[in-house]
Amino acid sequence: MEKFIERLLEEDIKFEKDVNNGLSDINIFDALNIETKENYHSKFIAYLIDINKDHYQKNFAKVFLEKLGKSLVNTKFENLNIEDIKSVEIEACIKDNRRIDILITLSD
Repeated sequence: MEKFIERLLEEDIKFEKDVNNGLSDINIFDALNIETKENYHSKFIAYLIDINKDHYQKNFAKVFLEKLGKSLVNTKFENLNIEDIKSVEIEACIKDNRRIDILITLSD
């Protein structure tokens, strides 16, 4: 029992550090019981990427583009910034009547 309590206290300290650093295990999709509903995920992610929405946050879009750029090294997408985002659409039609979950259109 002593080991269990010791481990529990260690986890509590780790959790507090994570919370203080802005990290959390909370998943909004789990909380709303929609963790398997892809369309909700796409809508929410697109909402966060679209800097013209009323959330007034640019952080998510900025970090998203930074991560995207790191995975597309040596391409024209390597150094994107939020000013490059022209529009964000969900369920956009593409060739042959197919759809793409999130389409980010960039300015030229």
